[in-house]
Amino acid sequence: MNTYIALLRGINVGGHRKIAMPELRSLLEKNTLKKVSTYIQSGNVVFQSENESPIELELILEKAIEAHFGFSVGVIVLPFQAYKRMAINNPYLKANPPIEKLYVSHLKQTPTAENIAKLAEFNCEKDQYNLDKQTIYLLYDEKVSSSKLSNNLLENKLKVMATTRNWKTTLKLIEMGESTIQ
Repeated sequence: MNTYIALLRGINVGGHRKIAMPELRSLLEKNTLKKVSTYIQSGNVVFQSENESPIELELILEKAIEAHFGFSVGVIVLPFQAYKRMAINNPYLKANPPIEKLYVSHLKQTPTAENIAKLAEFNCEKDQYNLDKQTIYLLYDEKVSSSKLSNNLLENKLKVMATTRNWKTTLKLIEMGESTIQ
């Protein structure tokens, strides 16, 4: 069995696209996923599957969610070990910033060089980002809610689906993945 992290984009935000986590877990278990667990209401899922293709798993989850809940949701599936490496490779950890200033955005595809250049032209003010293929490490100077460097901006500039998590959630998903393996 392989362990995976699934990140759903834009659910349970502002009363829109509501998905109850117990209902989501049940749905995913009916679609051959094992040891399904969720963290908070924003669409963080840890599960096991014999399937070795994250892309196939994304399609399975997206189709099942749309068929059951009646709306489409973008899903990014990452193998657990790759997710752990992503966290370890965060270039901002060396400076030991406050955890509430660290975020990570996951991209559905690697953006084109042209679109990466468009993001580079954007004035982030004091906020910082570091793009590594399909991962954007974010370090906010102040509150994320007051930053112009938002998930929507990343999607608009890079022309790919993105979903962003705070560092506390990232660490919790690693903890959950570790316990799933044992």
